[in-house]
Amino acid sequence: MKILILGYSEIAQRKIIPAIQKLPSVKELEVASVSKKIPKLKKLTSTFSDYNYAIKNSNADLVYISLPNNLHYKYSKYSLNNNKNVISEKPAIFHIKELNSLFNLANEKNLAIGMSCVFEYHKGWKLFKEISQENNNGGLLIAEFTIPQLSSTNIRMSKKLKGGAFNDMGIYASSIGNLFWNTELKSGKIQVNRNSGLAQGFNVLLNYGKNKNLLGNFGFNQAYTNKVQFSTQNTKYIYKRVFSQPTDYESTIIKLDLRKKTEFAAGNDDSFFNYFDFFISNLKNKKYLNKKFYNTNLEYLKLMELI
Repeated sequence: MKILILGYSEIAQRKIIPAIQKLPSVKELEVASVSKKIPKLKKLTSTFSDYNYAIKNSNADLVYISLPNNLHYKYSKYSLNNNKNVISEKPAIFHIKELNSLFNLANEKNLAIGMSCVFEYHKGWKLFKEISQENNNGGLLIAEFTIPQLSSTNIRMSKKLKGGAFNDMGIYASSIGNLFWNTELKSGKIQVNRNSGLAQGFNVLLNYGKNKNLLGNFGFNQAYTNKVQFSTQNTKYIYKRVFSQPTDYESTIIKLDLRKKTEFAAGNDDSFFNYFDFFISNLKNKKYLNKKFYNTNLEYLKLMELI
């Protein structure tokens, strides 16, 4: 297996490449960057300075797109048209036409397409669901992911590159309730806080059926917070660093009821490694995750329609 990475981004350097380098199934790695010099890397066999040239001339099995948001759809489609399997960073699309185009093209060419929203592949998330839903007939799920204000030069602050808090974090807001209750969004409200036309933060109130509600607070405009909490009538469950965990972070699920506090150790894990391993294993067995890609992005578009 050979993987071509488009873009030598910060997340590619910190999380994507280290995860790929640990995968026994990946023997070769290629990187394309138009602005950065690529250093010597483990498994690295080729580098490119042009994205189109890289896609057309590489014999990689899979293209991972780590580019600004406005380029995700363009290069996903170009990669599929050049018979490459694709994983895009979030958000992969912004319109239903783009989603249908990628989904249909991947299926027509018998290729796999995915998107790397990976928090569900951490064993801490699986433990949180298992413990908190042991007696769950509904309740309130509270999700928070906020970071301090970013520099104006950060690409996530660029309107031209389709930055902003919603484009960066909207997939988290649209997917966490869907994954927690394994059901589709029924109804909801969203409030977006903007500055100079760019979303700095947003709040959601979403319903997933009778007594299944999600309250979410996301943005680039507050102190760092990263956790999910589920509350029933008598019990509260807390899971910190749900959306982004360092691989050495020892995650714990806290259960608070009327009588006591109980902690469940999930330990450390690598969500990106687990995701790539799962995606590639299914790819080799021709069990593509294209329908999951479609459904995840459809939930995102439902949330976008509420704006």
